[in-house]
Amino acid sequence: MANLTSRTFAPDPSPPPVERAGGQARQVLAGVVRRLMKPFLAVTEPGGTSSNLSEREDAGSRESPAPTILVIDDDQIVCAVTERVLGAFGFRVLTATDSGEGITLFRRHSREIACTLLDVTMPGPGVEVTLDEIRRDHPQARVILVSGHNAAELASRFPPGKVSAVLQKPFDPERLRALLDEVLSS
Repeated sequence: MANLTSRTFAPDPSPPPVERAGGQARQVLAGVVRRLMKPFLAVTEPGGTSSNLSEREDAGSRESPAPTILVIDDDQIVCAVTERVLGAFGFRVLTATDSGEGITLFRRHSREIACTLLDVTMPGPGVEVTLDEIRRDHPQARVILVSGHNAAELASRFPPGKVSAVLQKPFDPERLRALLDEVLSS
């Protein structure tokens, strides 16, 4: 009986996701986790009106289908957390953990993808190749580059109009939402 009990109640030996995350992923994850519950709490709109995000999502979903965001990032934790945050904001989300998979998903769902979040540093084809593949058949595709590097320096690497915006890691959900609203309205 003691043997069964010790196995039944033994702690899970794998570290929690935050402990498995490395460097930038840990910073992004920590920032998002701190703010993750904020969207579910009452939100005060301009003019003092309060609402809950889930109520706003329900109202928005009746008006039009949710925009689809493609997230391409080799860090599975960043993909999962970003997917969760975007989902909480009412977006439909597709994720890819490498450039090849991202290009395939983009080609398969290009008509419905409103914007792509593209991590700059991934193994395999560089960000330039991935961006060129996305833009080859869809030159007006909206792409936000996501990186831990200096955003201004990164933006200067690309000609005007090649990327829609640059988002520096770590980022918080409010910054991500504001940038997506800006890019999607342009």
